[in-house]
Amino acid sequence: MIFELLPTIDIMLALYKQPRNMERFREYLKTLQGETKGDLVMPISGFNPMAKEHVVIKLAELKELQAEKIIAETLAGLNKKLTRQVNKNIFKVALNLSDDPAGG
Repeated sequence: MIFELLPTIDIMLALYKQPRNMERFREYLKTLQGETKGDLVMPISGFNPMAKEHVVIKLAELKELQAEKIIAETLAGLNKKLTRQVNKNIFKVALNLSDDPAGG
């Protein structure tokens, strides 16, 4: 098996720059599903599409820490260890930041 990172931090930061309204929610669904309703193009379902500023701050901190670079390097090391395996299926890995500190 092979693991591959799907970067999400920049995508979600761009989404969160938009006003918290229905257009932002529609953009989230489009990013999540692509053009096919019910499909999963980008695994961002753990994110709250209407998240507030505290999530943006945490995503910026993760970006500054180069979290996705660390994930990619870890996956590359793991992939090297798994090169002898017959199973060459590709598993996509994505960072999600879930929040619901006070509900709704």
